[in-house]
Amino acid sequence: MPAWLYAKDLKYTMGVFLLPFILLFVLFYFVRVFHRLKVFTTYEYLEHRFHPVARTVTSLLFLGQRGAWLATAIYAPSLALATVSGFPVLGCIATVGSLATLYTVLGGMKAVVWTDFVQFIVLAGGWLLMIGLLMSFFSWDAGAVWSRAGELTAPVTGGPHTRLVDWSLDLSTEATVWSVLFFMSFYLVGTQGPIR
Repeated sequence: MPAWLYAKDLKYTMGVFLLPFILLFVLFYFVRVFHRLKVFTTYEYLEHRFHPVARTVTSLLFLGQRGAWLATAIYAPSLALATVSGFPVLGCIATVGSLATLYTVLGGMKAVVWTDFVQFIVLAGGWLLMIGLLMSFFSWDAGAVWSRAGELTAPVTGGPHTRLVDWSLDLSTEATVWSVLFFMSFYLVGTQGPIR
């Protein structure tokens, strides 16, 4: 997503505004149904509604998706470590994977929560530092920052970086309001809903 935003424009950011509505949808639709049926997970619901095979297949699909995510989450920092240190990538993958497994096994859920907390502090701190430096460069004038960003052309589209919406109905156009709303609705229900 960051590469897409840099290369093109800001049209995918409107998906962020969908999140409160998707969370309300999940709350009023899924949580109510689950509470009424006295089930706790989507997998349990699928077993009751359809068959134990549905539960097993869905569980395996979820585990496959999480495995692919985990492979990426281990490979990306390993590649960065290999580039900086000069060590072989496979050795870095084994090291990063082993260290993550070790601190999780030894520290349990407490280690995972503290790691997430530290990660949040680093990401939020970096974000605030970046905004602070940018704003100080423009004498704390947000309008000047937005104006300058609008003057820059996106490398791929050649248009301004500040374009937020495209209301066209052209199916060959990437990231119109309609396609972003459709995609992000399904994506957010899947990531924020009881499927997790």
